[in-house]
Amino acid sequence: MMAYTLLWQQLVNHRDSASDSYRFLNSWQNKYPIVNESRLTRLGREELYYLGSKYGTELHTLFAVKTGDVNLIASEKIRTQTSAKEFYAGLTASVVGNAMRNKSVEIRNDIVRSYDGCQRYEETVDDNMDLLTEMTTFENGQVYQNMTTDVSTRLGLNKTLGIDEIRVLYELSGIEIGTYNKTDWSTILTDNDREILQYREDLEDYVTRMYGNDLNAAVACPLVKYMITSMNNAMHAKDENRTYTVCDAKFAHSTSMGHFYSAMKLFKDTDPLRADNFESMRSRQFDSSKALPMSTNAAFVVYNCGGDGPDNNVVRLFVNEIETTIPGCENTPCSLSSINSIFKDTMDKCNRQSICSMDTSTANLPRTVVNYILMYLILCISLFTLFS
Repeated sequence: MMAYTLLWQQLVNHRDSASDSYRFLNSWQNKYPIVNESRLTRLGREELYYLGSKYGTELHTLFAVKTGDVNLIASEKIRTQTSAKEFYAGLTASVVGNAMRNKSVEIRNDIVRSYDGCQRYEETVDDNMDLLTEMTTFENGQVYQNMTTDVSTRLGLNKTLGIDEIRVLYELSGIEIGTYNKTDWSTILTDNDREILQYREDLEDYVTRMYGNDLNAAVACPLVKYMITSMNNAMHAKDENRTYTVCDAKFAHSTSMGHFYSAMKLFKDTDPLRADNFESMRSRQFDSSKALPMSTNAAFVVYNCGGDGPDNNVVRLFVNEIETTIPGCENTPCSLSSINSIFKDTMDKCNRQSICSMDTSTANLPRTVVNYILMYLILCISLFTLFS
């Protein structure tokens, strides 16, 4: 991206050229051209292949009989479609010994990118700078300003890096590790610098993706309605010995995943993230670098305990491959009947047209969202802009 080159030029032009520190800057070249923006990297493809292989191995008995009963849904973005095919390749390689990439992918922006084109979300959240007051207050506060001064001094600059420049530096350090497993840019920042910079990112994500407003959870309800309905349909078909979908995999975006977490009440802290509570929130639940890493994934696996009906089926939730308690459920695993009860309001009030209308009262928004079927995957590959 051009922003990376501009940052590098600023550093080169404003530091002592004879300095022995950070000598990589003398010969650094931008390997992230704009033409490759938003494409899936080789590492990204490998991660999705690995995830497919892992789920195929751990649920081998399930897939071995009905490998073909897998449904893949992605958004219009090519990177999500590539992710779906790589996941399926890893899955089939582990189950039948042949990596297949010719599986068709259904394009459903209305499910996995439901915030896109939602007027209310775009005008009151995405384009509403007033929501970012806590973030801008933090950026202009002593903690953040002291950090930018320290980094500038460390680099030997004759100027102090601006707010945008320090953000680009942080982003570039992460992308360099994720893409090439190199740490040159990361050596510029201390662990404390990264904590401060990450908190700034989380203050933004908190209002645009998480618990900063009710619309974040509500806007994901088309995904919920589709998935819960499909899950129940699948279990009814199983009870009646009819064909059903074994795996319904969705390939979405980090924004979609944030909305999903908000609706599920995952990674929810007791106190809201604010500009003035950075120190007390260092050990917070919602840290987007951990909750929303590259290849974020959430899987719901349904087990039949013998017999028919939702009371005889239980669900386990895995977030980034770690088993996680389903909020609102008293038991783990959670019965399917409990899930249907917990999210009944979400189902009943899910009307995207109403939710996205500028005339809708917030009192009419569904409060919780969840996503289930025999096995559901939501895979996110865009915490950072990716390149190949």
